[in-house]
Amino acid sequence: DSVRDGVTGYLVPHGNADALARRMLELADDSDLRDRLGRAARQQAVAWSWDDAAAATEAHLMELTAD
Repeated sequence: DSVRDGVTGYLVPHGNADALARRMLELADDSDLRDRLGRAARQQAVAWSWDDAAAATEAHLMELTAD
């Protein structure tokens, strides 16, 4: 799985520096939020094997190059 917006991190629109800055400030100001997102992201990350990560990366790259 990838980042789940608001659960394991935040997604911001590509190239939108204002949105990125807002999310960064939100995280800087809220230690409980950082802890919650960090715990959820860690739980998701430890469930992955290297084979899972490699397969997901390969699938993503194939999708990007399939035109």
